[in-house]
Amino acid sequence: MLFRSDGNTALFVEELYDVMFREYLAEGKIKGIKQALVQYNDEFSDYLNEYQPAVTPFVVSELRGNKVLKLFRFWTISDGNAANEQFKISITNIKPDTKEFDVKIRGYYDTDAQPVVLESFSRCSMDPTSNNYIARRIGTLDGTYVSRSSYVLIEMDDTSDTSDAFPAGFIGYPIRDYQSNSQTSVVDPNLMYKTYYGTFENKRKFYLGLSETVGIDSDFFDYKGVPMTNTPDMWTGLTHGFHMDSGATQVTIDNVFIPINNSGATYSPTFVFDTGVAQFRTETGLLNGPYEHVYARKFTLVPYGGFDGWNVYDTRRSNTDNYLINKPYGIAGLNSGAFKNRTLSNGDLGINSDYYAYLEAIWTFRNPEAVNINVFATPGIDAFDNTNLIEATIDMIETERADSLYILTTPDYYDESILTVEDVVDQMSDMYDSNYSCTYWPWIQINDSENNVLMWVPPTRDVVRNIALTDNIAFPWFAVAGIQRGDVDAIQARKKLTLSERDVLYENRINPIATFVSDGIKIWGNKTLQVKETALNRINVRRLLLQARKLISAVAIRLLFEQNDTVVRNQFLSLVNPILDNIRTERGLTDFREIGRAHV
Repeated sequence: MLFRSDGNTALFVEELYDVMFREYLAEGKIKGIKQALVQYNDEFSDYLNEYQPAVTPFVVSELRGNKVLKLFRFWTISDGNAANEQFKISITNIKPDTKEFDVKIRGYYDTDAQPVVLESFSRCSMDPTSNNYIARRIGTLDGTYVSRSSYVLIEMDDTSDTSDAFPAGFIGYPIRDYQSNSQTSVVDPNLMYKTYYGTFENKRKFYLGLSETVGIDSDFFDYKGVPMTNTPDMWTGLTHGFHMDSGATQVTIDNVFIPINNSGATYSPTFVFDTGVAQFRTETGLLNGPYEHVYARKFTLVPYGGFDGWNVYDTRRSNTDNYLINKPYGIAGLNSGAFKNRTLSNGDLGINSDYYAYLEAIWTFRNPEAVNINVFATPGIDAFDNTNLIEATIDMIETERADSLYILTTPDYYDESILTVEDVVDQMSDMYDSNYSCTYWPWIQINDSENNVLMWVPPTRDVVRNIALTDNIAFPWFAVAGIQRGDVDAIQARKKLTLSERDVLYENRINPIATFVSDGIKIWGNKTLQVKETALNRINVRRLLLQARKLISAVAIRLLFEQNDTVVRNQFLSLVNPILDNIRTERGLTDFREIGRAHV
C-alpha cells in the first residue's frame, strides 16, 4: 500500500473483491446495494475518480437557536481504503467559557477505556487571532498553515464567522442507496452513537459519539465506487449526525447543498442529529448535569471515503492490453457504455478501464526529483498479458528516471503437465530487452494469515525484501541472491526446479527461484533482461552504477552553474574521488580513473 502526503496524487491500486459477497448478492441473501452512493460536498463520484484520502464529516458548533455552524473537518494524510481504519479522532475537554478544546488522534482499534493516543493537540481554539487556532496548530489542507500532524490536515469552513464557537458534534455520513431485489423498498442504514453516560459508568473511560461500546461498522465508511455500467441516479442523503446538546434534534446549517443526481441538482437539507441528554451551550448551563466535569465533554468521529481507485462492485478486471481505448474490449466497452472517456495526466485520451488506472499510477513516479526510489515493482501486472504496461514502465524507468531497477512479474504458469520450463522461456523469449529490469520464476505459495488461506503469489515481495536486506547488511553492488541474501519466505515454490531447468531459465534471463532440501527456497539468479552479453546483464552491476550515479549527482549539483574552469573541476574531483574510493574499499570497484577532457 502506498501513502502519499499531498492528498492529491492520482494513484490507483487493486482492492480484492470478496467472492462470497458476489455469490450472496446473486442468491438474494444481500438485499440490494444499488449503485448509488451519496456524496456530501466533495464528490467521490464513480470509478472515474481517483485515489482518495479519507475525510471526516464537518464538526459543528454549539446550538444557536435552530442552527449550528460548520466549523472544520479532518482529512487524512494517508490515501486509500486503508485510511478509513487507520485512526479515529476525539474532541475532548471542551470548555464553553474559554471556547477551548483538545484534539486527540487515536488508534482505530483502541478502546475508550484504554485509548491509544497517537497525537494530541491541547487547548485548541476557533479564534484565528489565537496562537492556538486549530488550523494553525494542526495545519490546513489548502496550505495556508503548515502541517504539524503526521495523520491529518484541517479544512476550515469559511462561509460564516466561527471565531467565538466551540465544537459540539458532527453532521451525518453519506449513505449508499440500499434496496431490496424487488426494487420496491428502501432501507436507510444508520449509525449507532453513544449519546449518554450510564448511571454507573466512569465518565473518564467512555466517549460519546462513535464508540466501540455500541459498535463501529468499519465497512460502512468504505467508499467502494459504483457499477461501471450504470450512472448513479439518486442520492439518499446523510445518516443522523451526533450532537452533545439535547435540543439539536433537527437543525439547519447555512450554505450546505446535497447533490440529488449527476445533473447538478441539489437541495438544502434539514440535518437530523442523535443527541446527548442535556444542554451544551454555556459553562453555567452545565452545572449539576452530565457534562459538569470537563472530562465528560468529549465525542469521537472517524474518517470515511478513502478510496483505492478499484470499484469492488465490478467483478471483472480490465487491466490487460485488450482494454486500451483502441483495442477490441476497449472499443466494445465504450460502445456499450461500460467505460467512459477520460483525459490522462499527459493529455492523451484514455478510458476508465483498469489499464489506464495502472498507467496513471505508474506515471506518478515519473519525476525522480519528486519521488526518491531505487527499486520499482508491479506484482499485479503480468509480463505476458500486460505487454504495453510493462513497456511503458520500462520506458519510464530507463529514460525518465534512470535511477531504479524494475522487477516485472513473469506469469504464473501453473499447469506442469502443459507448460515446461522450455514453454516458459518460449513465452517470454525476446519480449523485453533492458538492463534496468529483471524477472523471476516460478511463483511461490504463502499463507494469507488474515483470511486463513494459502495463495500463490509472484516472488516479487521477497526480491524487494532481499534488496533492502542487501543494502542494509552489505551494499547495492552485492548480488541479491544465494544462501545469504536470497531467502524466500514461502511454503513452497510452484515448481521445484532441477539444475538443468535452472540453467535453461538463467540462460534466458529469467532468474530461478530454487528449492533446496537443506537450505529451503532461494533466489538463484542475478541477471537483468538485457539480451547482449555485457557486464550490464548482471543486476548487481546495474545497481552499482545506479548507486554511483545517485551519489555523484548529489554532490555535482552543488557545483552547477559555477565557472567551468580548473578550480571547479578540482572541486568536483575532491567530492567524487572519496565516493569512488569508498566503493572500491567496499569491493564494488577494482579501480577507477579520471579521463581528462579538453575545454575551450
